Parts: sequence; C-alpha cells; structure tokens
Amino acid sequence: MSKLNQISASQELTISGLLLILKRRRATILLTTLICFLLGVGACIFMTRRYEATGEIQVLKQSPAALGLSG
Repeated sequence: MSKLNQISASQELTISGLLLILKRRRATILLTTLICFLLGVGACIFMTRRYEATGEIQVLKQSPAALGLSG
C-alpha cells in the first residue's frame, strides 16, 4: 500500500496542511492555469465569427407643438 492509503484517523487534514500542499504544488497549479488561459485566448483569436450585429437609429424631425411646447 502507498503512504496515501495509510492515513490514519489521527492524521486529519487541516487548513495549514492544505496551504502547505498548495505551496508545494504552486508551480504545477500556475503552469496549468497559464496553459488553460493561453488555450482559451488562442481559441478566441482563431475562431471564425459566427454572428454580426448591426444597429440602426431613426431620427424623426418633429415640431415643438407636437411635443406639447407652446412658444
């Protein structure tokens, strides 16, 4: 059996133990995060655009009387 399988009930996992594990695995975590980020950026750059949006504003010229203003 490996040491991971031999953890007894007296060896509880604490927050400080978790932080120590994260500190030891920091390089692996950062490298994995960087690779995933770069793959995502690359996918966004090289994917073809599927949709294009256009907007249109229509301006109507109205007299001040139509707005209820008396002059």
